[in-house]
Amino acid sequence: MTKPPRKRSRRARPAITDIDAEQREGTTIQDVIGEDGVMRQEELDDSTEFAFLPRVVSAAQADDVDRVGVELRDGVRCVPGLMGDLPRAVERLR
Repeated sequence: MTKPPRKRSRRARPAITDIDAEQREGTTIQDVIGEDGVMRQEELDDSTEFAFLPRVVSAAQADDVDRVGVELRDGVRCVPGLMGDLPRAVERLR
């Protein structure tokens, strides 16, 4: 007779503690070739994908609902079709 699968307690499950191992906002300078064929340097965003989340947390802790919305609007990078209610919510903030 086989034993039933053992139930794992919540504490035994690995925890997700952070989305980015390092949440960092910043820019970098990169050489780019323009449509005219001329190489120049441009400043480009070099932030980690979820670097905006600490600003969301800060706004939430301050009970600043408007700022939470602005931080989400400015930080969320998603395909609107995959986030059913988000596009409408973000539009209300504009």
